[in-house]
Amino acid sequence: MLHLLYGPAASGKTDLLMGRIRTAVAAHTPGQVLLVPEQYSHEAERALCAACGDSLSLYAEVLSFTGLARRVAAETGAGEAPLLDQGGRLLCMALGALAGGDVAGLVACGVIFALPGVVFGCAYGLYEALKGRDDPDA
Repeated sequence: MLHLLYGPAASGKTDLLMGRIRTAVAAHTPGQVLLVPEQYSHEAERALCAACGDSLSLYAEVLSFTGLARRVAAETGAGEAPLLDQGGRLLCMALGALAGGDVAGLVACGVIFALPGVVFGCAYGLYEALKGRDDPDA
């Protein structure tokens, strides 16, 4: 569960947070994550180690926002997905719009994609590109 802790400076947020994580570590509750900005991650790691002791790494960790994004991408498999370049993105947007029948929303090439056979040709071209090779018998 996500808990947001906010308040004015010097109001005891850090002490409260370290105390909550220390209690969870003492209770052997795994999966505790302290999410901090990139520039604070090392300092937060040191403070958490000082507050929780040697068993900290078994139950809690400090993650930056970038570290969290990498973890989510790795666990969901999104990190391995190839990114589309601008042309591929436009083609996929066009094919998606055509699948939904919204050709009028395509400003750059809506008229071209409205022609018969163009969508099939583009879809087959996309299939060939994703397949990664041409048919040797063709």
